[in-house]
Amino acid sequence: MIVHHAIASRRVRFMIDGPGGHPWADPDAANAVHAVGRAVAAIAQFPDAQRAGVTVTVTRVGGGESLTSVPAHAWFDVDLRTLDHRAMARVSQQVRQLVERAREDTSITLRLSTEMLGDRPGGSLDV
Repeated sequence: MIVHHAIASRRVRFMIDGPGGHPWADPDAANAVHAVGRAVAAIAQFPDAQRAGVTVTVTRVGGGESLTSVPAHAWFDVDLRTLDHRAMARVSQQVRQLVERAREDTSITLRLSTEMLGDRPGGSLDV
């Protein structure tokens, strides 16, 4: 077998931070885990037509400080893979917009940051 193409992959961590608080004393505090939940749900509903040629997978989720607090911090990792580098750039931006919208829908006081965990280029050669 001769391998003549390599799949590009991009792995990104999305982090959402806010003030946190006490569930009873601060019931209206912005909840970072709620924002992550909305973002993950939006990615799960991301239409196949929009991500044509790119797989988008949420691979890990974490956050919260304790059982008795409104979470101030939550994060999740996304893995994108494709043979088309142009599609990777387009879909990466669309995923970021989905996450930003989820953050805004939860609370404008929450902050979004990202960390690139890996960005491997793809390519191919004629057989």
